[in-house]
This record gives sequence, C-alpha cells and structure tokens, in this order.
Amino acid sequence: MVNIIFIALIFAITPLLSKGLQYAFSRQVRKLNLFKKHLIAYYYDLILVPFNFLWIYSVSISMTLFYWILIFSVIGNVYMHFFYWKEVHYRKKEKSHFYYVDSGKITYAGVVHFLFSIFESILIVSFLLSFKANNFAYMASVLLGLFFLTMIPSSKSIHNKIEKSDLAFVSIGMFVLIIKVLMMVFG
Repeated sequence: MVNIIFIALIFAITPLLSKGLQYAFSRQVRKLNLFKKHLIAYYYDLILVPFNFLWIYSVSISMTLFYWILIFSVIGNVYMHFFYWKEVHYRKKEKSHFYYVDSGKITYAGVVHFLFSIFESILIVSFLLSFKANNFAYMASVLLGLFFLTMIPSSKSIHNKIEKSDLAFVSIGMFVLIIKVLMMVFG
C-alpha cells in the first residue's frame, strides 16, 4: 500500500515539476510572457495534479496494452509536436516558449513540455481504455473532462482563435470520456 501511495504522489507532482522547469527555462531565455500565454502549460496542467494521483487507483490494464499505449503516446506526441512546431514556425511565425523563432530550435522549456506531454498521454489514454469503476475513477473522469474543456480557451489565448485541431482533440477526448463514464455507470 505504501508503494502505491508513493507512486501516486510521484505522478501527482509531475505537473508541478513540469511547470516549474518550463517557468525557469522560459524565464532564462526571456520567454516567460509567452509561457504565461500558453494557458494549458501555465495554469490548466495543474488540474492533472489530482488526476495523476487518482490515476493509480482508477486504472487496471495489462502490461501488453500499457506498452502499446506507451508506443502510441511517443509516436503521437512526436508527430503532433513536430508537426505543430513546423506548422507554427515555418508558416505562421507564431511565437512560443517552446522554440526560438529565428532558428526554429526547441528550447529547454519545449523539451520539458514534450516529455511531460508523452507522460500525460500515457496516463490519459490508459485511463480512457481502462473501465475500472470506482469513486476514484469517477472523480478522475470529472477532472479529465475539465482538463479537456480548458483546451478551448487555451487555444484561443495562444493562437488568437480556436484552432480546428484543438477543437477536434477536445471533441474526441470528451466523446471517449463520456463513453467511458457511461460504461462505468451502466456496464
């Protein structure tokens, strides 16, 4: 039991560690104002503190499925982030704390965000694919739904409009989450 609580606490502090490192690295290269504009990374990732703590009590999956989720999360994040950085840097010239506009190189804050995104993707996808029904899973579902919904104002803050790709991600996430909750309640 002590090991489970220890793992839950480690998972719970991961968003705080990510925010702290991104803050420090963004400040170091004078991109703190851009970090603060990225509402998900600056504020809303904190919703993942209790979600990550509850995750360990809310998920029951096989190691085989976990490895597939890990592979999917790494490949998906590589594709999404590098597509985003290429799209934003070369086409839109949008400024970000993730990279340097002049060279296109990724900042240390961008590396931290990228690694944190992989970690959270693993937790979120494994949570969505696990149908363990208990009070922890219900609370985690509410938190995850709230997290998905915060992507809309964050998209508007970052891009000055709601990006279709962000809206699609939110829609798919909420759809799968609603199906999961219905299966927990009626399954």
